[in-house]
Order: sequence, then structure tokens, then C-alpha cells
Amino acid sequence: IIGGNEIRGFHQSGIGPRDKKSLDALGGKFYFSIINQVDFPIGLPEDLGIKGSLFVDAATLFGLDYTDKEYYESKSLRLSAGFGFSWRSPFGPMRLDFGFPILKEDYDVVDIIRFSMQ
Repeated sequence: IIGGNEIRGFHQSGIGPRDKKSLDALGGKFYFSIINQVDFPIGLPEDLGIKGSLFVDAATLFGLDYTDKEYYESKSLRLSAGFGFSWRSPFGPMRLDFGFPILKEDYDVVDIIRFSMQ
């Protein structure tokens, strides 16, 4: 199940094989991803620990052995691009990303805004 951290702009478990009736994510056996990100200062004092970033993510997930279910599956690459902000907070690193799908399937689940703490 892929999405969220692996490819921003898509919901967690947003890409990959999906049941045609329930639209549940089914997982897969084969996975590929590329995450490219450039971080840069945004003009705020460095001691605040806030940086900007630009990214392009790509991923695919496929390969099921189901014979008794009807499901959507595509080996096509999903692609997203966007921007984000990171903050070295007193509670640990935090990120706010805005990802925009460029290549997707009709059944993929999109999630433009992602907040994460590590």
C-alpha cells in the first residue's frame, strides 16, 4: 500500500491495486518509488529552523494473485510535484507539504495537504 510519505499528493494507500466494488486498497507485490527534494532557506532567521522545499515524487505498486476478485490495477507510474515547509520544532521535526498529482489513475485517492511529525 503506497501513498502519503512515499508519494506526496496521494492519500496513504492512495495508489496501487483497488477492489472494484469496495474501492479498498489491496496492496501489491512489486513497488518502485523515487523521491526528489530540494531544501532551501526562505529568508527567515536561521535560528527559527524553518526551511522551504520543492519536490517531485514518483511511484507505482502492482502485482496481485487474486483470481476471485475484480480489481483495478495499473503498472503505470504515478507522479506528483509540490512544495513544503519544514520546522525543527522543540517537539521534533515537522513538515507541511502541498503535493499535486500530475500522473494518476481515476481510482487513485488524492490528498493534496500532508502534515507530518517525526
